[in-house]
Amino acid sequence: MVINCEYDYGRLTAINYPDHLGSSSYITNLDGEVAQHIEYVPFGEVFIEERNNTWNTPYLFNAKEFDEETGMYYYGARFYEPRLSLWMSCDPMEENTPFYSTYSYCLNNPILLIDPDGAYPIITITKQKTGRTTWQRIIGYTGQKRNIITRVNLYKVIVCDTEDKNHHIEFSVTRDAFIMRKGARNGKKIVLSNVAYEPKNGKDNSYTAQVIDYPKGNGTKALKLTQYGSEVIYADPNNISVEMEYRNKSDVAAEVMMHVGGIYNLNGKNHYAASEGCFGIANSDKFSSNAYTNKILDSIINQSPKSKTNKGRIDVIIEKRDVNKILQIKNVEIK
Repeated sequence: MVINCEYDYGRLTAINYPDHLGSSSYITNLDGEVAQHIEYVPFGEVFIEERNNTWNTPYLFNAKEFDEETGMYYYGARFYEPRLSLWMSCDPMEENTPFYSTYSYCLNNPILLIDPDGAYPIITITKQKTGRTTWQRIIGYTGQKRNIITRVNLYKVIVCDTEDKNHHIEFSVTRDAFIMRKGARNGKKIVLSNVAYEPKNGKDNSYTAQVIDYPKGNGTKALKLTQYGSEVIYADPNNISVEMEYRNKSDVAAEVMMHVGGIYNLNGKNHYAASEGCFGIANSDKFSSNAYTNKILDSIINQSPKSKTNKGRIDVIIEKRDVNKILQIKNVEIK
C-alpha cells in the first residue's frame, strides 16, 4: 500500500511515496512527474539522489529532517548520524534498557525496525531470571494419563513505549520448554529435553507481535510472533524439536507465542500450561495466571493504538541466552 503525503510549498504541491520505513523515496508533482528520487543504504545514508530542481525535501530517512550542515537526522529525542550508524547521545530511556547499547540504531536492524523519536521497541524478553519459578506440564511420550509437572524458572520482561516515556511495565515469563522423548523413561525415572525457542543469534532477535486468543475458550489473549512478515521465524537450531515434529527444520520455528503460562483456568478447572517453545506468562505457582495474563496484555494492546507513527504495532525483542547456561537435559523421578 502506498501512502500519499501532499506538501504545499508556494505554488508547488509535492506528493511523497514512502517506502516501508516511511523514508521519502519518490516525490512527484500533481501530474505524476518525478521531482525527486532517493535511495538509501540500510542505516540511512543517502545512496542515490535524483531531482529536477523543482523540489528538494529535507525529510529523508524515516521521514526525519536531515540537517545538511551536520549531516545528521533529528528524531526529536536526539540526533542520528547515518554515516556512523550511531545515535549522538544515549537513549533518554536508557535505565529501562540496560541489556544493549542505546547508541546503536534500532538494535542494528534498520531494514525491519524504525525508531520514531529515538526511543526503543516495546517488549524485551530478557535473559534475567526473577528468582521465582512456576509449574510446567510435560508433553511428549509420557505414557500415562495423569499430568507430569516440573518447575521452570521465570524471566523478567520489560515493556517500554516508543513515544510515551511514562509507560513502563515489568512482568515474567517462562522460557524453557521441557518434553519427554520416546524411550526417555525407565520406571519412575525420566529424562526431559528442552525444546525452548532461542533467537538465531544476538542480532536477528527482533519480532512483530499479532494479537490472538489462546488457548481457545479460556478467555485469554496471546501474542504471536512474526519476523519479516512471516510466522516462520529464524531460530537457534534444535534437532529434538524436529524429532518431536514441533518444527519442520531445526533452525526455523512457527507458532511461537507469548501466552498464559503456569496454572491457567479453562471451563472452571485449573490446568498446567505446557510449551513446545513458547513463552508462558505467569507470576505464581499456586494461582491461575488468566487474570495476570490479560492485565499485562490488555495494557500493551490498549497502548499500541496511541502511537502517532505506528498505530497498533507491537515490537518484541528476545535476548539470546548463553547456550552453555541453558538446562538442556533434566533428570526427574515421578513420585
